[in-house]
Amino acid sequence: MTIDVHDYFFPILGGTESEFDFKPTSVLGTASCLYKNKYVTAGHTIESTQDFDSSYMAFIEKQTEQIIYIPLQNAEIISDIDLAIFELPDNIESQSFKICKNTLEMLSDVLACGFPHGLDLQNKILRNRAFKGYVSNYGQFFQFPSRPNCYELSFMCPKGISGAPLLQFDKDLLQYIVYGYIIGNSNCEIMVFSESEITLDGSTKTIYEKTESMKFGIAIQVTELINRLNFFPDNLILK
Repeated sequence: MTIDVHDYFFPILGGTESEFDFKPTSVLGTASCLYKNKYVTAGHTIESTQDFDSSYMAFIEKQTEQIIYIPLQNAEIISDIDLAIFELPDNIESQSFKICKNTLEMLSDVLACGFPHGLDLQNKILRNRAFKGYVSNYGQFFQFPSRPNCYELSFMCPKGISGAPLLQFDKDLLQYIVYGYIIGNSNCEIMVFSESEITLDGSTKTIYEKTESMKFGIAIQVTELINRLNFFPDNLILK
């Protein structure tokens, strides 16, 4: 099954604004429709809009490729899971995915699509990019005090894809299902070798260390978001 990315994934842009024109200078993150006129993105995406004169969510008109800028309304940051909900005008609705609160197993195939490094100022276009991999681990994200459940991903998540839904294709339903939302990257680092020497005064001085690190993408499990909302309809949640 193929999907039109313009129907489901939208960039959040920051830039400068004059009396008659908005000029984007950076992609801050990726948003998707959660339900009706409510959208979800990363919490730090909304926070970063304060660094710019103006910020908008962009629609790409499929027939003309024209970019249409829509202001964000009533943004609410859920800081303990680094996600945010915002609204668009009532007359604007997009396609949305169903969600599943079940936990994916390790090595489950997943994908994400968004706008990392997606603003091509020279050619005045927005580029969306897709990433495909698998769940390498799942469990609590200890870097947040609330320790929300998360997925570690086999692919890195570059700047601009934060907030994008983590999807898996359901072969029985023949549709993509949301299992989480990307918030960025994390890393593990361990020391694998250390060499020290004892100086004349008897103290120890480290003269050589070798470390090994591993970096991976992080997605907050969708249950963490839905459990914090009071408007999400049950018919969009797979049992």
